[in-house]
Amino acid sequence: MGGMKVTRFDNQIISQIEYFDFLINNMAVENYIHGHVALADDWIHEKITSPFHRLYFILDGAGKIVRSGTAEEITVDLVPGNIYLIPAHSTWSYYCDRHMDQFFIHLNVSLMKGVDVFDQCRDCLVLEEQVEHIRRIIRSAESGSLESIVTFKSILFQIMGRFIEKYEVDLKSHIERVVKYETLFRFINENSSARLLVSDVVDFMNSSQSTLYKSLKEDTGYSIKSYMDKSLVSSAQEYLLLTDYTVKKIAFLLQFKDQYYFSRFFKKKTGLSPSQYRTYNRSSI
Repeated sequence: MGGMKVTRFDNQIISQIEYFDFLINNMAVENYIHGHVALADDWIHEKITSPFHRLYFILDGAGKIVRSGTAEEITVDLVPGNIYLIPAHSTWSYYCDRHMDQFFIHLNVSLMKGVDVFDQCRDCLVLEEQVEHIRRIIRSAESGSLESIVTFKSILFQIMGRFIEKYEVDLKSHIERVVKYETLFRFINENSSARLLVSDVVDFMNSSQSTLYKSLKEDTGYSIKSYMDKSLVSSAQEYLLLTDYTVKKIAFLLQFKDQYYFSRFFKKKTGLSPSQYRTYNRSSI
């Protein structure tokens, strides 16, 4: 069988069948929080940056999200019958005009731990849908039966597929990079901590630092250190938003020397202290 072939970092060639198997076996929708809420004009959250995507199903009312900090301010109206995917690591402000009936899911769509299908997206993605169809989707999510939950998960995959197709997400190239650097990404994401050194990664990969740096930078835009920092910041953000751990405990879990070093690192990467990030962003969950 002919078709696309992909070269791994270790120069092995994999077939299209292996490429297909990787996608089927690894692509996952990871749900963090979901809910059905009736929002009012006090739904105001300024400059929120999340380590996960926000998927919004709008049933009634109206709202908007605003992205600033770019060459031109971007406003997206939240209207009934639409499904919105607000990508992780993009910064938006959230507003409700009078009221809004919204079902939301905070999730990642991963190819492997730490590598998301929509990693390169920063703009809000929108699908047009019939309100009644959205109501049926939500009923599947809220019914509580195992059969309905399985159905809802399949619907989520369909929705992600529609986003990928509509916005021409370059899934093929993304998977090629994942396959090529799978061992590297997995090692960094599974061992992410303040104590992990570039030399540890290079030794594990059994490669020269210059060769690995050049290849990774050309293919992903990340240096080894910047990818390590990205993984560490994401872990810290998830702890801050999804747990009640103290900043001191999070610093310990991520193996920083102490709370001060953790806070200094986090503020350098995000512009906010850990406590500020938790206060500003957690209220929007």
